[in-house]
Amino acid sequence: MTKSPSSSLLVGNALGRHAAFASLSAAALAAGLLLTPRLPCPTAPAGMNNHTGREPLLRTASVTVGLALKPPSLLSMRIDHIGPWLHEHGAAPQPMLLSARFDAYLSALPWAGSGIDWRDLPHRSLALDGISDDEVVEWARQTPLALHAHVLVIDSAAEPGVLCRFEDAMRDFELLSNRPELYMCGVDLVNGDVHPVFDRFIERRSFMNLNARI
Repeated sequence: MTKSPSSSLLVGNALGRHAAFASLSAAALAAGLLLTPRLPCPTAPAGMNNHTGREPLLRTASVTVGLALKPPSLLSMRIDHIGPWLHEHGAAPQPMLLSARFDAYLSALPWAGSGIDWRDLPHRSLALDGISDDEVVEWARQTPLALHAHVLVIDSAAEPGVLCRFEDAMRDFELLSNRPELYMCGVDLVNGDVHPVFDRFIERRSFMNLNARI
């Protein structure tokens, strides 16, 4: 499968930019998973970030976090697609508060438009048009993200992320989110606890490019 922008991703999804990761919450509920963090997670900053002047990443009000996630009525739209992927790849939804922590880190970086302003940040980029999954994986192995066996994938500060293996994330991030921007950071698992390393991350920008901080 080649990585290329799809018109169905841009305009054809009836849920717009809110379905993909929200459906992961339904998958967790269907599997009886309790989405509570295993490490302290401060709440996300409210409103606009004081340093960057941007709103927190793709913030929505569609989910509520208590002891378990309470999904909106449209979550079942892709559960048959995402749920089996989670099971087959040993992946798991992660608490919304972990997404908010990652977003808080990203918010402190310089931004331009809908994504990171990379002009003054050391990075490497990959154009996705016509690129195969194997080529994406090989490119990502040359980034700091590859130092981690596991990856946290988010596309919203207000919805659960996904914890999965590095190679699975790089091959299937298009399946995990139909939003133009998503972010992946390295994760270490220590005695079953999730320890994200936010500064080792990759941005998928406007469906078209991957940008990795180096």
